[in-house]
This record gives sequence, C-alpha cells and structure tokens, in this order.
Amino acid sequence: MENFPLSKQIIYACGMAGWSIMINLIGVMLIYYYLPPAGSGLHVLVSQSTWFHIFNILAIILASGRFVDAFYDPFIARMS
Repeated sequence: MENFPLSKQIIYACGMAGWSIMINLIGVMLIYYYLPPAGSGLHVLVSQSTWFHIFNILAIILASGRFVDAFYDPFIARMS
C-alpha cells in the first residue's frame, strides 16, 4: 500500500469535523437544558440524585453510550 499524502489525510479528516461539532453541541445543550445552572430560571428535568455520590443519571446515560461504542467499534472495524 502506497503512502497516503498529508493533504489527502487532512481532507479525509475534515469530513468528520461537522459530525464531531454537532454531536458535541448536542451533548452540551443536553446537559444545560436537562440539568440547568441554579440561576438560569429553567426547570430541572432530570433527577439530581447521584449514585455513589458522584454520578447522576445523565452522566450514566452518556457514559453507557460511550462504553457501548467502545465495545462495538473494534468489532465493526474488523468486519469491514
């Protein structure tokens, strides 16, 4: 396999930029609207209770998605 030029590597990586920006914006907005800061005037939509005095339900939901993704990505990569 020949070397992939740096210019094409950069162009290839730019295809992921839009998706990455959008998914991170959704994550930030999700936390802001479901667990708003105290002075924002928004109603809390998710329980503020924590597990092990560290994790709230929103953190557990987001982390579980990352764990599932980390498990399946190598499997899908091997199949493709």
